[in-house]
Amino acid sequence: MIILGDLEIRHIGKFLLKTNCVSVRNLQKLRKYDTEDNVIFFYNYRYRKELQKLTKAKIYPNIIASNLCKSRCDQVKFLENFEGRLDRTILYDYRGSLNFENGKVYKVGNNHQGRDKYLGGVDKSQFFFGDTIVVEPFISGRSFRFLYIGNSLFVIEQKSETWLKNVDTTEEIVLQEFEVPHFEYMKKICSDILAEFEKLGAESITWGFDFVVNEETAYLLEFNDMCGMPECEKVDSAFVNLILEKGNI
Repeated sequence: MIILGDLEIRHIGKFLLKTNCVSVRNLQKLRKYDTEDNVIFFYNYRYRKELQKLTKAKIYPNIIASNLCKSRCDQVKFLENFEGRLDRTILYDYRGSLNFENGKVYKVGNNHQGRDKYLGGVDKSQFFFGDTIVVEPFISGRSFRFLYIGNSLFVIEQKSETWLKNVDTTEEIVLQEFEVPHFEYMKKICSDILAEFEKLGAESITWGFDFVVNEETAYLLEFNDMCGMPECEKVDSAFVNLILEKGNI
């Protein structure tokens, strides 16, 4: 049986629930489905720790994938071995007032979706109480997500009216290869990282790689195993088919 645990399945949910799928959004109820016969797809990064208590069911993303994504600092260190990375500094356990420098981005903790991020020149300063902060240069340019659903790749341009790029997007466009600058370079970066995921045993139904691109090159901002998807028939079809395949339906 396929268990959809707090999975944002949107408009494709009606189709999935007509198959041998059950939607469970309560962690307590989810535990009763922790059996070897079940496959659990989960899409809420806030519950990574609780999901590690499930030991029998097949879980996507699995524990290895979750651990790669749960800590921003660990991800920064992981990306040091790959091309396209930004020059970053990590401030561990920072206590006190911090003045933000122009042209730098300050990412506090491990929150996603633009929370606890500051831009020097827009934000002035903040007092912190023992937080871990990643500091990186702000890169102007276009924002692209390389979205992998199984072996299918979709390149999405995300347009936003804020500096946060992939937050509060006003438009998400699925593009063809030839429409994407530095496509081959970004695809190679993704392929190299995905190969390392495979070596490590990290499994997820989706992987998202977020880039910012200017005329000269492309920079990888981050990757995620629980990434948002545009409303697109081809994307939805790939997503549904992969869930059914992994669930042996």
